[in-house]
Amino acid sequence: MKDRILRIVASLIFLVLFNALFFAIGGTEHTAGTWVSYGFIHLAYLCILAVPLYARYGRGMTVLTYSMYVKPVTYFLVELVVGLIIMACSVENPKWPAIIQGVIFAIFVLYQVILQITNNSTAASMKKQKEESIFIRTLGDRIKFTLSEITDPEARKHVVRCYDAVNNSSLESFPEAQMAELDMRNAVEMLCTAVDSQNSEQIIAASKKVIRAVQERSAVIKRCRMS
Repeated sequence: MKDRILRIVASLIFLVLFNALFFAIGGTEHTAGTWVSYGFIHLAYLCILAVPLYARYGRGMTVLTYSMYVKPVTYFLVELVVGLIIMACSVENPKWPAIIQGVIFAIFVLYQVILQITNNSTAASMKKQKEESIFIRTLGDRIKFTLSEITDPEARKHVVRCYDAVNNSSLESFPEAQMAELDMRNAVEMLCTAVDSQNSEQIIAASKKVIRAVQERSAVIKRCRMS
């Protein structure tokens, strides 16, 4: 709660300071062009404050979140310079100040929307990679946990090969590989069941099925990459 209050106070510092100087130095009588610039400067600052409303947060999203602040801050600084110049010139006609600053705002919105679309695509890709990584790690961990229960050296050797095959298999996946991945998961389940039975022949047979399932998945993924 304290952090939130501090952030709100910090975000209001510029607005309070800018308005205090604006009215203290120039009073309340200003040209139409000055009021247009006054409004656009506030709009530019509000664009920075609005970033948390649509920026992505979460583990691994820090870079994406920071990237969403770059253009609003840049736009604000550009608008501040342009707005102050127009204010200093005391432009009477609001037409050109509105057009110039409106174009700058439109350019900012366009680039920000493009960046948001790009970040959404990147976030979706990161989520997909995380899910694919979890799938492989989970199967690898299941096989690894069974190693301590195997007493037969030959059976253990086959299970170690299974672990290496699963652990070194591609993290990338495709929709076409779903059936192969289901077979791979079932093969690992069968291996774990065989280990529980402590039957060396069953363990070796189940290990071979895991290796075969991994190879079939790898073949499907290879075909998808080439297509």
